[in-house]
Amino acid sequence: MTEVLRLLERDKDIRVVCGFSKDHIPRHDAMCRFLRKLVGHADLVKESRQLLPGFGDKLAVDSTDIKAYSSR
Repeated sequence: MTEVLRLLERDKDIRVVCGFSKDHIPRHDAMCRFLRKLVGHADLVKESRQLLPGFGDKLAVDSTDIKAYSSR
């Protein structure tokens, strides 16, 4: 999470793409709460696959080096 916040601090364009204002970076505790809530909605992916044919068949990625949350 620390690396993600550093990236957001460094790059205003990434902040905008992620939905944050150009001059506002969320605090670490706020990002952790958000992540917990996001993980709690994992069933949405299953529902989306049922409602949207082909959901998840294609994946677009950014080559920016961000360590995965699960690799801690």
